[in-house]
Amino acid sequence: MYKFLLKISLFLSVYLLLPLQLTAGDEMRAETSSFLRIHWANDIVYQTDYYFTNGLEFAWFSNRLHNDFWSKLHFGYSADEQRLISFSLKQDIFTPRNVNARDIQYADRPYASYLLLANEQTVINTLQRYKRRTVLQVGVIGGLSGGEQVQNGIHELLPASKPVGGWQYQLATDVALSYGLHLEKAAFWSKHFRINAEVGGVLGIPYTDASGAVSFEIGQMPQMYGYPLLITGSQWFYYIRSEARLEYRLYDATIQGGLFQKANPHTLNSITAFRYIFGNSMIIGRKDFQVEFGHRWKSPEFNGAKPHGYGYIAIQFAL
Repeated sequence: MYKFLLKISLFLSVYLLLPLQLTAGDEMRAETSSFLRIHWANDIVYQTDYYFTNGLEFAWFSNRLHNDFWSKLHFGYSADEQRLISFSLKQDIFTPRNVNARDIQYADRPYASYLLLANEQTVINTLQRYKRRTVLQVGVIGGLSGGEQVQNGIHELLPASKPVGGWQYQLATDVALSYGLHLEKAAFWSKHFRINAEVGGVLGIPYTDASGAVSFEIGQMPQMYGYPLLITGSQWFYYIRSEARLEYRLYDATIQGGLFQKANPHTLNSITAFRYIFGNSMIIGRKDFQVEFGHRWKSPEFNGAKPHGYGYIAIQFAL
């Protein structure tokens, strides 16, 4: 019944969002008009090689796109707000705990991966210090997303690793489509210490959920609210960021299977609805370059699962 309602909701969401038009607004006047971000995450930091095991994303951002087709998929913005558009390609890979088992592990999560193409709009108000992000994602989940090829390709390059043989039990190929809305606001703002609050939700595949988060930042930070790489000036910034997030997940296709394909070798029927995510990171950069490295810890995602952690590094630079 839930999957039927989700199909109807997806159809209505796409139908209602297509006619939206952007209102006029002033773009950010900055020396940098676009930048590229590369984000890589892996559980090698914790030496686990299970659950979420690898993720790679390439994203291009610009604040110089006007009246483009993709803008019609997002909400409008006012004259005192500034707009940033991005396009990204992302792959995430998931495996059960025992990757050496030859048979299906029915009590564990299935082998899964997805490949998503996303269009995102970020609207920023630098005076009132808030952001509004809307994200449209389309792609595939299952065999065509290339998880098996990427993981075993990495293992073949590492002398201490061997190919994972359980990928014949991965999720069947299915459609991925989702739309998300996220709101962020600076709750406390000073020169060297800040508190941010965020709420948001995603409807679709691979995930349907709602979440809220609080983050704390301390250090030498950019003095203007927004994306540092779009701010004029040449000052360096370096600060530590900690985040606590509560998530209520209604649907997880990487565990429960896709919405349309029923011929999956193995899925789990239920997931843990409430999830807790904690993270810490260090950010260093200036107006034309930024690097962030950190880690995240997640509470169990299904009955019998363990908590899980992974590290990541994100590099972005002006074009």
